[in-house]
Amino acid sequence: MRKRLLALTCLSAVLAGCSQAEDAANREFDTQFRANCIAAATGGQLAAPLVEKACDCALAKINEQYGTSDKLTLTNEQAQPIAAQCLAEVQQANG
Repeated sequence: MRKRLLALTCLSAVLAGCSQAEDAANREFDTQFRANCIAAATGGQLAAPLVEKACDCALAKINEQYGTSDKLTLTNEQAQPIAAQCLAEVQQANG
């Protein structure tokens, strides 16, 4: 019984560590994506607050569609249509 409890405790610790690592990877992705998106869109037609809205929209859609491991290998070709859709939505909403 003690061996099972010890094994379960160890497994729980490993899973918690994996969960924490995944959370950290997601936070890092979110931070980097948002910063890169805003930097790429700055200087265009939209004011900074609208750029931020468009980038936040794109990030939310990416987080809905992709898991952690997929986001780590996300290409510009995959992200670009999502960002373009969000940009169009923000432009349309703000005339």
